[in-house]
Amino acid sequence: MEQPFASMYPPPSPADLVDQAFRRARKKGVEAYMKAPRGLKAKAREEAKVTCAGGMIISALGRILESTPRLTSVHPFYRELVDALVGVDGLRKALAHVRWGKEMVARLMSMHVKEVRRAKSFKEAAMARRAFYGRLNSILMDMEDSLKLLKEAALKLRGLPAVDVEGVVIVVAGAPNVGKSSFVRCVSTAKPAVASYPFTTRNVLLGHVDLGHIKVQVMDTPGLLDRPIHERNPAERQAIAALRHVAKAVIFIVDPSETSGYSLDEQIDVYREVVNELSSAPCTPALNKVDLASEEQVKRAEGLLGGRVLRMVASRCEGVKEVLQEALRLCGVVV
Repeated sequence: MEQPFASMYPPPSPADLVDQAFRRARKKGVEAYMKAPRGLKAKAREEAKVTCAGGMIISALGRILESTPRLTSVHPFYRELVDALVGVDGLRKALAHVRWGKEMVARLMSMHVKEVRRAKSFKEAAMARRAFYGRLNSILMDMEDSLKLLKEAALKLRGLPAVDVEGVVIVVAGAPNVGKSSFVRCVSTAKPAVASYPFTTRNVLLGHVDLGHIKVQVMDTPGLLDRPIHERNPAERQAIAALRHVAKAVIFIVDPSETSGYSLDEQIDVYREVVNELSSAPCTPALNKVDLASEEQVKRAEGLLGGRVLRMVASRCEGVKEVLQEALRLCGVVV
């Protein structure tokens, strides 16, 4: 199963496109010259250059459009990821610009081919071809910003995980540096980077757990901070997209030791936002880094979370199995 942007084409720069098109056109022009009858050699060469250069550019622009899925047809999870990483409006405008460019090149190519054919001399034919080259270059340079955006978008979006949005997805959430990635490494096939500083995870990452009768997806998400939605960065918005659109259950990890750099009160505020606003999926809280926390800190965390909570030390994979099993139970999966 592929995610919808896996085959998105990253276009070359306008300068590279023009260079490739003109080099190929020169070769085609020589071939046409050699094959044409004596009196038509010059016109055949110029016409071949126009159709080859124009056709190559039309093909490249068409590939951009064909390889980019329609945003209205992709799952809301992926649509929100696009908005967080690239910007939906910017992507749509860039694609519209490319569509315009493709149509303009096709129109100009047809017009200049006719001019070459009507030319009364080699000089007129060459002038018509050069005019086409100039306008082709102008169109591509006009699209420079759009092509740059589309290249950056392709490089980002092709790396998105392939999520079975209809399958069982357990989303692991929490503040930065509370141990989400360590937990995901322990329980699944994913191997996210783990470091002792916040915001190590910049994108959603996916691992799998094979239970024999069912495959469960476990998603590591960037850390969430206690702040208004409009102040959240692209990494946080990816986590929110996962919570809203694909979570069948949520594991919210809390660090009672506060060695993550975030106070317990801040973490609890984020937990309440997840439960009350960001996700309709059942949520199980779990206390991590209990080896670094005092019993008083653990008890206070449990009090704020409403009672006894599962404890673990994800850095040593201790207690993680029980936390995963509780999340599976909440989404109706029999272990």
